[in-house]
Amino acid sequence: MKRRATAAPLAKGACLHTDVTIIEVADPELLREIRADRFAGPLIVAQLSDRVAIAAAGSGAALIKHLKKAGHTPRISRGTGGIG
Repeated sequence: MKRRATAAPLAKGACLHTDVTIIEVADPELLREIRADRFAGPLIVAQLSDRVAIAAAGSGAALIKHLKKAGHTPRISRGTGGIG
């Protein structure tokens, strides 16, 4: 069974996201470029800071492939608490 991203309410205005792909970049300008990209931009569902964003559930593999094709070298880690 495929797991889906979920958001559980924590406190007023806060929620816990699970099963998501986190994107972290060294330079805020790079995240602006990713968000402006015609393919990658719509896959970003939330921006947590000027260097960190969350991709749509199930989009991680396609997003990583697209970033690599564009010449980026994403760091990928898997498992509890990981990214990718």
